[in-house]
Amino acid sequence: MIVSDSHNFIYARVPKTGSTSISSALAQYRRISERVRCVDLVNQLFCQILQKKNIKFSAYPHLSLHSAKQIIGAQKFNSYFRFSVVRHPVDRIYSQYRHVKRNLSCRKFQAMYPEMLGRRADFERFLESMQSRPIPPQVSMLIDEHGKIQANA
Repeated sequence: MIVSDSHNFIYARVPKTGSTSISSALAQYRRISERVRCVDLVNQLFCQILQKKNIKFSAYPHLSLHSAKQIIGAQKFNSYFRFSVVRHPVDRIYSQYRHVKRNLSCRKFQAMYPEMLGRRADFERFLESMQSRPIPPQVSMLIDEHGKIQANA
């Protein structure tokens, strides 16, 4: 998520939609002080939710707009332009598959996707495995607790 107080916008990063590239392009519009303040606010929110200290913001790059509203407050949130990017669901799941394939040397991915190890680690097998652990829909990053879209565009 990028929150820019100087340009009055919030960008919600939906996973597997080119969010890293978009965030890189938008980074120039936020000041370092905004980045630091956002990190502090996110840490406070997650410390309250998880009852832990020293949560690293880098571990949570894909916060929902609902979380942004809780972090910055409803008044400021409603005054900012809120947007995101979504992707065709088939392209998105294929991007997830490619991401898993690229990272199968990592023990974390091996534990998460054991069925992808071995000879038959193709897209069809990946799709079969996703039936038991579906990727959250993209809209879940953009709605509030009542299911109302929080993005302007």
